Order: sequence, then structure tokens, then C-alpha cells
Amino acid sequence: MGFFNSSQKSNVVTAVVPPEIMARISVMSDHIKEMDAPLADTDDTLRATTTIPLAAIAMPHGPFSAENTDLANAPTTSVQSVSQESAETSPFLQTLAPEALMVSEKVKPQVEAPIFLTEKNQTKQFGFGQIQSTPQALNLNQMIKNKEEGAISLQATSSPSSQKPWWMLGVFFAFLLVALGGAYYYFYVYSEKNRSLPESNLQPLPVSTISKTEKPTSEFSLISPNYLSVNVETVSKEEFRSQLESIGTKMKLANIMTPVEFFITDQANTPVAFSRFVALFSFQFPQNVVSLTEEKFSIFLFNDQGKTRIGFNIFLKGESTSEDIIKKAEGDFPIIFQNLFLESKSIPQKKYIYKESLYNGKKIRYINISEPELLSFDYSLNEKNWFIGTSKNTLRAILDMQKK
Repeated sequence: MGFFNSSQKSNVVTAVVPPEIMARISVMSDHIKEMDAPLADTDDTLRATTTIPLAAIAMPHGPFSAENTDLANAPTTSVQSVSQESAETSPFLQTLAPEALMVSEKVKPQVEAPIFLTEKNQTKQFGFGQIQSTPQALNLNQMIKNKEEGAISLQATSSPSSQKPWWMLGVFFAFLLVALGGAYYYFYVYSEKNRSLPESNLQPLPVSTISKTEKPTSEFSLISPNYLSVNVETVSKEEFRSQLESIGTKMKLANIMTPVEFFITDQANTPVAFSRFVALFSFQFPQNVVSLTEEKFSIFLFNDQGKTRIGFNIFLKGESTSEDIIKKAEGDFPIIFQNLFLESKSIPQKKYIYKESLYNGKKIRYINISEPELLSFDYSLNEKNWFIGTSKNTLRAILDMQKK
């Protein structure tokens, strides 16, 4: 199809421009030199011209005419001749190839649906007329549904397995912390504590078992004499007896089964002489008996089957007549020592007949005052000592201590 009729006349090329194209083109004439000229006059002048010189060079393909007869017979617009210089400089008058001016009918493109949007088989056009068949595509909604169901199924199956490692990891770390804490306590706390202990404490302690015959610890010494302090200025026989009975009660509570020896002292812890002791508690000893004794003496308290009994160890001067003098005065001894019959209310008689017995080679003279109360008066003499007991067992226990 062609829109231009061109002819070559003395190096001038003319072209026929269709009206619909000419209406859109305006050409500046090289004869209009004044800028203030009215635009309307210029346009009329251009429209009145019959020929438009395009260029001084002939078209390379020669003149051609429109293939369509209707377009060939269409009225043409007169053109105005322009100089070769104007044709060369004007952008609208350049020589164009006929193929560039070919206008073909616009064909509406046919857009085919995507392959995944149709249920039918589609034919795909390749180059050079080749055709390749494609398999039937799945429904988009069905594919999305299947994809969602697969994702849900994957999440349902993978969720427990994904959570299980975290649960097991937490349990492992908890167990690790407990193990580290235990190790720290054992190696740094418990070990250091044991190291600080002396070596003696590390040895196993013996298990002590208290036998029935073992004597518990008491406030009284069983080896050396104890001191019994009295107020020599104000003490009375009743107070002294009460003090002795209190000591006897403590001995029974401590389960002491051996005689306990005491020295009588004053407030200054000075031992009291026997002669002063007799005068202090108003003992009615004959003077010839007191003259046989030394200042040193001691008393004994003994637990005789639950009864507190008293004994004496009076030191003698060693006179040869001591035994005869004491034997003549022995009938008055139960009444003289009546206040010292502890825990007993028995009243001795005025006259007793003494009996003799031997214990470990020693002669003992005695009388029974109250057999139910295990109360008696027993004594034994040697050159330096006069031993007295208010029961048979008391005197024998005192004599046994002297052997030690």
C-alpha cells in the first residue's frame, strides 16, 4: 500500500499527502521571515500551495503508487514547491523509504488463557508452524486446595516431631544443671568442710554403752575426800543433819554405791578439829575419850540399799590404853550419835550389849538398833584409827576403802 505519488522533474520530487495526514503536519515556509506574521495567514498559504519539494535527491526506489485503487483515486492535497535547501533542513520533508510509510491494518491480538486456567488441552504454537500438545492442566482451585491440605497435613505431622527435640533439650539442660549443682556442693562445700575438721574428728567415734554396774558422773569425788563447809557460828544439829540427808539424796539419784568421804570445814575452808566438832554439835563424849583423839577426822556417807548411813574415821594418838577406854564408854555411843541416825526415827535404848565379829581379820563390835531400817552401831579399832558405821555394810565398806 502506498500513500505517495512521486515523480522526478529536474531534481525536484513531489509527493501527494493524504488529507488526514496533511491535517496533522504543519510546514514552516522559508519565505516567511517575520516572526510577528499571523499564524492563520501562513497556514492558508501553505494549504493553497500545490506541490511540496521533499528533497533534491531522487527517491531510491523510484515513484510508486498506492496498491489500493480507492486510495489512489482519493482526492489529493495540493502541495507547495519548496527549495531544495528547505527540504533538506526541514524534519518533516526528509526522504522516507516506501516501506517506512506502509500502514497495515492493526490486528487485535488473540490472548489465550494460561495453561493452568483451563481444563482442556491447549496447543502451543512454536516457531515455523510447529505445534506441540500439552497435557491436561489441573484445576487452579483444586491445586490450591490440595496444596493447603498438604501444608496442613505436613504441619500436623511435623508439629510433634518439631516440639519433641525442644522438650528433650529442656530436660537435658535441667538434668545438667542439677548434676553440676551436686558436683559443686560435693567438691567445694562438703570436701572443704571435711578438710577443715581435725584429724581426730575424722576417726570413727566409739559407741559408748552404759552398763548397769557403771557409775554415772556426779558432783562428788569417789577417790579423794570432798569438803563439806558449815557455818561454825550459826550451825545447829538439825541443820547439819538436814545438810547430810540432802547429800545422801543426791548420791542415791547419782546411783553412787561406794562411800563418799568428806572433810568438815568452816567458812574459810579450814578443816574443823574433832574436839571442836564434838563441842559444836553437843556430842556427850567422855572427856577421857576425846583426849585420845587427834584433830584430824573425816565422815563418810553411804547408800546402804536405799538408806543413807553415816560413818567416821577418827585418828587416835596411839596410846596403849585407847581400846580399854573406848570399850568402857561404848554403852553410851548409841545415844551420843542418835542425831546422826539419818533417815530414821528410831530411839535407841539406854543399855546395849555389844557383840563381836571378824571382817577380813579385823575385830568388829556392834549392836543392832533397828533391823528393818538396817540401823546399827558398829566400830573397829587399830593403833591409829577408830572406824565407826551406823550399819554393818557401812563399816565394812569403809574398811574396804582403807585397803586401797
